[in-house]
Amino acid sequence: RPHQCFHSYSPGKTNITSAQFNAHNASSRSIGALNKISFDTRFVMKTLMTICPGTVLLVFSVSCWIIAAWTVRVCERYSGGGTMWLISITFLSIGYGDMVPHTYCGKGVCLLTGIMGAGCTALVVAVVARKSELTRAEKHVHNFMMDTQLYKKIKNTAANVLRETWLIYKNTKLVKKIDHAKVRHHQRKFLQAIHQLRRVKMEQQKLTDQANTVTQNMMYDLVSELQHRSEEQDLFVAVEFKLIEYNLLKYLYSMQNKINYSF
Repeated sequence: RPHQCFHSYSPGKTNITSAQFNAHNASSRSIGALNKISFDTRFVMKTLMTICPGTVLLVFSVSCWIIAAWTVRVCERYSGGGTMWLISITFLSIGYGDMVPHTYCGKGVCLLTGIMGAGCTALVVAVVARKSELTRAEKHVHNFMMDTQLYKKIKNTAANVLRETWLIYKNTKLVKKIDHAKVRHHQRKFLQAIHQLRRVKMEQQKLTDQANTVTQNMMYDLVSELQHRSEEQDLFVAVEFKLIEYNLLKYLYSMQNKINYSF
């Protein structure tokens, strides 16, 4: 949500104004201090990249293009459209060569633009890769579908093994004249069915191991989250108790001052 993303933070300040990360709150500052987290620009940028990475990268890229195009226009005396074209092809690492900077200022700006373009490209790839990963629920559904499919394959391959076994027995024991070519044909199919059955069972074992790993990770994350919530609750209780104690002492001190002043 881009509109919620940038309304959560003031652009020129490092203090967070949202309800979730309210740096003006004493409890939030206490939690940050206990976890060794400072509410600075680095923390704000990392939080923004977590909440809305696409919007942050888009705004950063467009801002870099505009600033770099204006700087190159001042240095090279190009027209506005020409500088935007030069910055665009440099930022995207295309470099057609139809326009090149001639001054040291323009070359430096183009060099920095290319470096920022490479960095933004790497960030975009990382964001797309993270967004393309399956969630835990999707992984469970995928494992269930694969397990069902492998179970059907095991049933079919086991039926093929039994069928070829019966055909080999039929063509060797229940006929008067044995057809060796047909027997060898069924024996080859029998070996292929056994090999396929082993391969499907190995795939099922791998899928079971992956499902167990996902389940173990899920349980570990659940236990860690419960412990973290318990620790946070204890910290909140301790912070609130300290605040109540501080306010009480402040009130007692003010009352004592009033009594001393009255006497």
